[in-house]
Amino acid sequence: MKFLKKRSSLFQFLLFVGLVFSSSKAFAQPVTDQQLAAYYFQEEDFQKAALYYEKLYNSSYSDFYYNYYLQCLFRLEEFKTARKLVKNQLTINPNSFKYKVDLGLVYKKEGDLKKAEKEFESIIKDLPPVSSQIIELAKAFEDIGEYNKALLTFNEGDKLLGGTYPFNFEKAKLYGSLGKYEEMVNEYLSILLLSENYLQTIQNELARNFAFEEGSEQNKLLKEGLVKLIQKNPNRPVFSELLIWVYTQEGNYYGALAQSKALDKRLNEQGERVIDIGVIATSNKQFDIAIEAFEYIIDKGRKNIFYADARIKLMGVLNKQLYSNPNYSSDDLLRLKSAYEKTLNELPLTQNTVKVYRDFAHLQAFYLQNLDTAKTILNQCIQSRSITENEKGFCKLEMADILMVEGMVWDASLLYSQVDKSFKYDQLGEQAKFKNAKMSYYVGDFSWAKAQLDVLKGSTSKLIANDAMELSLLITDNTGLDSIETPLQMFARADLKFFQNHKPRALAILDSINLTYPGHPLTDEILMKKAEIASKEKDWDGAVGFYQKVIENHTEDITADDALFNLGKLYEGPLNDKEKAMQAYQDLMINYSNSMFVIEARKRFRTLRGDNLAP
Repeated sequence: MKFLKKRSSLFQFLLFVGLVFSSSKAFAQPVTDQQLAAYYFQEEDFQKAALYYEKLYNSSYSDFYYNYYLQCLFRLEEFKTARKLVKNQLTINPNSFKYKVDLGLVYKKEGDLKKAEKEFESIIKDLPPVSSQIIELAKAFEDIGEYNKALLTFNEGDKLLGGTYPFNFEKAKLYGSLGKYEEMVNEYLSILLLSENYLQTIQNELARNFAFEEGSEQNKLLKEGLVKLIQKNPNRPVFSELLIWVYTQEGNYYGALAQSKALDKRLNEQGERVIDIGVIATSNKQFDIAIEAFEYIIDKGRKNIFYADARIKLMGVLNKQLYSNPNYSSDDLLRLKSAYEKTLNELPLTQNTVKVYRDFAHLQAFYLQNLDTAKTILNQCIQSRSITENEKGFCKLEMADILMVEGMVWDASLLYSQVDKSFKYDQLGEQAKFKNAKMSYYVGDFSWAKAQLDVLKGSTSKLIANDAMELSLLITDNTGLDSIETPLQMFARADLKFFQNHKPRALAILDSINLTYPGHPLTDEILMKKAEIASKEKDWDGAVGFYQKVIENHTEDITADDALFNLGKLYEGPLNDKEKAMQAYQDLMINYSNSMFVIEARKRFRTLRGDNLAP
């Protein structure tokens, strides 16, 4: 049966090749010996493969055909022929270490280990003091799995060259292959003792060859070795720099910060390393560590060159920390407000600080309901001569949003249009166009809103494109010849009231849609909006209930996967129920595999499960 299968497979292969080459007479060719040799080798028919590779080798003495022919002979245990082949190749290339090593390998394959060992030792003994040839011989040993012989080669090379050419990188890799991690670490660290200029190269090598999970044997040995070198060489910061880098690789940002602060104090620096750790911690949502880093710089005093930068970055972290916490309190808002006021009193309005001013205006308007204060801050930014037009554009969008909250929709539309026109081919302009389209949706001008949204489906911003597609689909599904627009007009009005922070009025309108138009296609959208309002009010149980109704009663609607994803985030965040969060994400991945939320759901699921996600 096996013979018949191989014949059938060969027939299919030859038929395929024949069809390819006979498709054009101009290019018609017979099946070559090389194709047949490769085919038989792949099929593990080494007897036939050897016949073809022998023929190909004898016609060219090519190293490529030599290697395949030798492998066939080893698999067929034809060691006498293999030995003859290697010696023939050595006659052609008498100085090649590869073929000398291959001869020793033939003896080893035959079982004559003593003769093989003698051959290997002879090659190493006759090694010339040339770095390229030392590396060539070690590579030849490594290719046949003789890692210890490769290490002996490098050790002999060290003696021959008197340490003038470091083979530490090569030896470290070999020790890693042998599982000798302590020796591997020592080789890497020895390079830094030779020259600190190798730091980046070592980091690149470690990133490729190391497991940085906290608690791994490799990681433990590396950190222990670095600590010893730091203690022995307190005036050489390179070891501390590498240790800081190791901490960040394993996600131990507290350790990285502690080491950065210690190095900063020891060298009496200005804190640049600490700033860097704060930035890295911020990007990894380690807000407490980032805050500690930036406050360390601020405590150095206003004369420090990084003082203003640290203050700006601190406000960014405090901002993210509060908004990412679904359970923030009114006291948290007031503390953030106080921190902004202190910062703005110290730092004048400039291009570097304008985002802090704009974020403070957003806090005042949308969290503290101080609309006039927010508009005053934004007007100051818009009228400033030290602010770029781009930043003024962002401030105008913020101002327009506040005008929407106040019910001044046409004034808001005018500002949106200004930004759209000024930044026509920029994401800022696309953002303004989307906000203007949504304003038209709010007031019931669905045809104009949809026309703008359809343009934005091709936005370079994935977020804008997705939001535009979602709103455009909502309008399409609820307008047209077979639909009356009144329910959608009511839903849009409720959406606007929610944006304006009139939540009871928004809920009343949503309920009236259900009463007036029972069973309307907007039912699932109404539930989703109610869940959003409940979440804004921190009514987590209410939000869960609305999402579950969507999942149970609207499995075929486009909102079902959205509801599952949001349900998972609720359980993962404010409700702190890991198992239910994982279940929601898993249901999403299984039942809605084409959802745009699948990638993020899988990432969150794996994180909750405890998987180590590579950075």
